[in-house]
Amino acid sequence: MKNLYLVAFAILFAFQADAQTKKYPLLEHFTNSWCSICASRNPAFYNALTNYQDQVHHISIHPSIPYQGCIFYQANTADNNARKDYYNVFSTPRVFANGTLTSNSTLITTAQLDQYTSEMSNLGIQVTETGFNSRTATVEVFTFGTAPSGNLKIFAALVEKEINYAAPNGENLHHDVLRKFVTSNQGDTFTPAQDGGKVTINYTYSIESGWAEPEMYLLVWIQDIDTKEVFNSGTRFDETISSVSSTNDEMLMIAPNPTSSFVNVTVENGKVQNLILSDLNGKTVFQMQNLNATGTFEVPMKDLNKGVYLLRIETNNGVQLEKIVKQ
Repeated sequence: MKNLYLVAFAILFAFQADAQTKKYPLLEHFTNSWCSICASRNPAFYNALTNYQDQVHHISIHPSIPYQGCIFYQANTADNNARKDYYNVFSTPRVFANGTLTSNSTLITTAQLDQYTSEMSNLGIQVTETGFNSRTATVEVFTFGTAPSGNLKIFAALVEKEINYAAPNGENLHHDVLRKFVTSNQGDTFTPAQDGGKVTINYTYSIESGWAEPEMYLLVWIQDIDTKEVFNSGTRFDETISSVSSTNDEMLMIAPNPTSSFVNVTVENGKVQNLILSDLNGKTVFQMQNLNATGTFEVPMKDLNKGVYLLRIETNNGVQLEKIVKQ
């Protein structure tokens, strides 16, 4: 419900927040279909991912170690070894989350997954694919707030979601297998747009013989090639990102944040159209629509679970996304 307050703003945190969007962690999983250790440790890794299927992006990479006979490695030696060499992987299995090596013993933990899936990013990646065996993909990279700097590269990889194959190590189901890079396997140079803008890139590619067309999809990520930090990743399965523009000129104020019960959203120099609060899975938990008003609006959060939420503020001048922490 809308509440308009005629009170001083001294009790509010008046700041021009740096808008951000949901971050999809990238898990690069180095494994090998001849590796018995991989077969013993991969099941626990995949089990940990069960409750995070729509929140993370996983890609399995099959390098030449410890066995060059791995059929997934042999199918594309150059691209699999390119990622191995980039991370200096010397044994399998290994998992790199957003460019950083995770625990060697457990590969990943639920605590780590909780941390990764609560993070936000200043870049959002939207992927649209059309066609079947011959495809075109449109990749839109939105900038929310301050664009990251550095030696940025964009990677686009064709991935096969599930492959049934009785491997020598005993594994029968193989997930998100790297088939081929559409970009260079070293990445293509990428320069993000300024706040509120987007960069659009089109790719065309073919689904090769031996790949299951219904299982194929494009996985895109942006990485600082020097620091190895991955800023975000995207596939066609992700929630939609709308065009965004900065609302800083409207003197946007959000407080208290973090909060235990509610958040006040104040816009002084613009008209709020819609307020939409969603969890990190994209589920809408509260919304106020067709407001067309200036003032202060209360977003109730008392009955919500603790965690991070995303507040979408749509005004007559644009859209801004803000991270809200419920304590």
